Amino acid sequence: METWLQVEELIRPEILKQRAIAQQKIKQWIASNPVLPRSQMTIPIVVHVVWHEMEEDISDAQIHSQIEILNQDFRALNREINDLPNEFAALVADIDIQFCLATTDEQGNPSSGITRTFTPIRNIGNNPNLIKFGDRGGADAWDTRKYLNIWVAKRQRWLFGGCNAS
Repeated sequence: METWLQVEELIRPEILKQRAIAQQKIKQWIASNPVLPRSQMTIPIVVHVVWHEMEEDISDAQIHSQIEILNQDFRALNREINDLPNEFAALVADIDIQFCLATTDEQGNPSSGITRTFTPIRNIGNNPNLIKFGDRGGADAWDTRKYLNIWVAKRQRWLFGGCNAS
């Protein structure tokens, strides 16, 4: 079974080139930046809720609770941490990454970090090429150099979450 990324690579071969360029930039950055004392990194998130029916428009409380769970996972503070198979126990670490909803939009205006977009397209989450573009019925990403964008939408019988960053 092919993954979404494998299908995208077949349809858009430039993805492979973009990945190679990104990997090269990462290697260059690592080589030219000395290791500094560890400090927490905070990543601002924008959650794009793209909904067709009212029940798909999830609450702010649901979004906040999922970000809290995400933070617990990245800080090795989640309840399930003690249930890991022994083979993975040595890999557990607090990696000092904290996620938070963006407090300002791209223009510097106050923001909740949550966008809500009605779409006329049922199950838009089935197609990542639609959900991530406003002119296709979804919601446009905010600047991916500054924000982690996450889309939430119905996908047939379950909700789909996807994100991107560069």
